Amino acid sequence: MSRNRQVLHILGLTLLLASGFALVARVAAWRAEIAETNSQANVIRLQAFLFDASPRAVLVGSSLFGRLLPSCFEGTPITPVANLGLDGSGAVFGLDLVLRRPPPLVFVEVNTLLNPSNANEEVMADTLRSLHFRAAKFLPVLRADFRPSSILYSWAKSQRTQTREFTPRPNANSAPTNPPAQVSLAPFNAAGSPEIRAKLRSQIRALQDRGCRVILVRMPASHRFTSANNASFALGDELAKELKLPQYDLDDECVRRGIAVKYTDGVHLSPQAAREAARVLAELVAKPEIAGRADFSH
Repeated sequence: MSRNRQVLHILGLTLLLASGFALVARVAAWRAEIAETNSQANVIRLQAFLFDASPRAVLVGSSLFGRLLPSCFEGTPITPVANLGLDGSGAVFGLDLVLRRPPPLVFVEVNTLLNPSNANEEVMADTLRSLHFRAAKFLPVLRADFRPSSILYSWAKSQRTQTREFTPRPNANSAPTNPPAQVSLAPFNAAGSPEIRAKLRSQIRALQDRGCRVILVRMPASHRFTSANNASFALGDELAKELKLPQYDLDDECVRRGIAVKYTDGVHLSPQAAREAARVLAELVAKPEIAGRADFSH
């Protein structure tokens, strides 16, 4: 057998095995929600939102929102929920994607409203334009959530005990000891560019014009990132008043319900805390005065 034929046989066998695994994964509902790297986790979220059936709700923001996995909302009235809580990103980038196929309900994370565009978003934009990404819409074997390593990684993470969780001191003045490199939260009293503020207003109005119910959400994070001095929070208050948007403070709601808010690194919610926060968020939306304004029949 010639060398070229051997290569073709190996490639063919590899493709056959990969396709077989993807088919089994699809039938068995094995899908990764997280991945070994932040960039791969972003691809999972992007493909799920753009290629799966239209969700009833979508989360838009940074990796803070990214911890509220779609599975956290299972059994709630707002499922299926898509997650565009993208690592190293903010609301502006995600809202541009949501405008492509807006669902009835759009949750916007307030904590990072003023995050400027960065290199991570440039990488995601390039990924969205790539042939491999677009082909994954038609070839499940190419989907990031069917990658064997990501499926195993998701399963392993779901089996982990929560011995590494901790609750930051209420008035901590220092940064977390191990903050993820991709997290980029608006610094204290940052004014934020007028362009970002104008863009957010334009995006939210466009969604409202298309019948979407937009809800602002303050995510729990250690004191350093949830201070009332945070300019993103001030902007959230402005948008809520100006555009008549509901705004939920999940940190406050969890405390009122006696839920212990814990983190894996002082910034991101632990898996248990994320599940609790997702349930609280779904319950808040289910209130008659809120649910009546959102059409979940799509």
